[in-house]
This record gives sequence, structure tokens and C-alpha cells, in this order.
Amino acid sequence: MVTWEHHAGEATSTVALINGFVSLAVLNVVILMTLYSRRKRLGEDTSRGFVTSAVGLALLSGLLTTAGVYSIPERNDYVELALSSIPLDQIHPERKALVIELMRRRIAESRDYEHVAAQMKPVSPPLFSPNSFASENIIRSSLEQLKKSNSVDLAYHEQQERTTNEFRSKMMKVDPDYLRSFDAGLHEQEAREAKALDLEQQYVAATLALYGYADTHTRDIVVKDGQLRFANDSVRTEFSRQLESSKSLYQQWQETFQELARQQQQTRKQVGLGPTL
Repeated sequence: MVTWEHHAGEATSTVALINGFVSLAVLNVVILMTLYSRRKRLGEDTSRGFVTSAVGLALLSGLLTTAGVYSIPERNDYVELALSSIPLDQIHPERKALVIELMRRRIAESRDYEHVAAQMKPVSPPLFSPNSFASENIIRSSLEQLKKSNSVDLAYHEQQERTTNEFRSKMMKVDPDYLRSFDAGLHEQEAREAKALDLEQQYVAATLALYGYADTHTRDIVVKDGQLRFANDSVRTEFSRQLESSKSLYQQWQETFQELARQQQQTRKQVGLGPTL
């Protein structure tokens, strides 16, 4: 029974094991005490072998329960419903329907974002490369490409926020207790996403400032033999400072983003979704 509850997604591995062992302990004690009392009333002794056998069977049951819980995959009813075509008005209770609606919208938004991102070409020439500072036209083209890429990320983040806020508004009316539990579970994930977004915006702002500085100093910064050449030390120093700042922020953003991506992929795998939506 415990193994089936785990498979049906009604209990996690830890909860299933705790319930199984507690049930085994309580039931075995009750049964042994009942048999002991009955034998005592009949004037019969309870052999040590009988008790040993009962304990052995309890341990065997525990091992079988453990093996069952960890060998049989957990079925996630919410994921199956989210990926199905069952109308929301046929999903009950209403709290569950709201969660499925949230999951479906998030899946659709992720698919749209991944589709748009796949269509975008890499910034050319690559950002921070000497050729990306070769002329006013190239500098401004790099700026526009960076802004376009950032606008896609911002639009995706804002859409997710709207979707989640709408879910919270609806759930507050249906089941406030569940919403509090939902928010508590989502707090860490939202904090990581906010950190990644903040680092991205810092990187974008610093890079826009870097290319803006280069745009106003095109006479002082030239590309020769694939290398940047500077007319004076003050421009070199300021340009180098801004360049290193942008590169550092980019590295921090990428490290945070990659960690967030790994955690999201792990979550998808745990709930039965593929590597992409």
C-alpha cells in the first residue's frame, strides 16, 4: 500500500518510508501483544522462536517496502494532467485545477521563449572582441543586438511574473493555506532567479556604458592588426576599467545562470519532464 501511494505521487520517498515503518512497528506490537495476552489466558507460553520469527518477518517487510519505494518510479499526477488535454473545468478540486493551469502556462511560456531564443543569432562581431569596436556603425550594431537579446529575457521574466501573480490572486480566494505553502516552497527558487536577472541587468548596463564610451572616443580608439590601439593613456585606462567590469559581471551572471539551469533541469527530471519543454 505504501509503495503504491509513492508510485501514485501521493507520498514522497521519505514520507512513504516513515509511514511504512511506523505502520509495521505499530501493527506488529499490537498483534504480538494480542497473541501474548490470548496465550496467557489459555495458560500457554509464548516461545522465543515465535517472537524471533515475528521480528524477522517485520524486518523482511521493511526491506521489501524500502526496495519497493526506491525501485518503483514515482508518478506525478500533476505533470500528467498538465501535459494532457483535459479541460480545467474537469479537474477537481479547484485548487488542483489552478495549479495545473499555472503549470500549463509556464510550460507554454518556456516553449515560446526557447523558440524565440533559438531564432536569435549570436552577436557579431562577438562582444568585447577588438573588431566589435572597429567603427561607429559596428559599435552601434553591437549595442542594438545586445539590447534586443536583453529585451527577450526581460519580456520572458515579466510574463512569468504576471502568470505567477495571477495564480496567487486566484489561489488566495480558493485556498490561502495552500498558497502560503506554495510561496514558502517557491521562495528559494525565486531568489535564485532574481539574483540571475539582477546580474544580467548589471552586465547589460555596464556593457552598454562600455560601448557608449567607445562610441564617443572613436578617434582615440582604433583597431590595427586585430588589436586595439589607444591615442592616450587616460582613454586606455578608462576603457580597460570598464571592459574588465563588464567581463567580470558577465562571468558572474553566467555562473549563476548555469547553476540555475542545472537546478531547473534536475527539477524537470524529478517530475518526469524531459530536458526541454
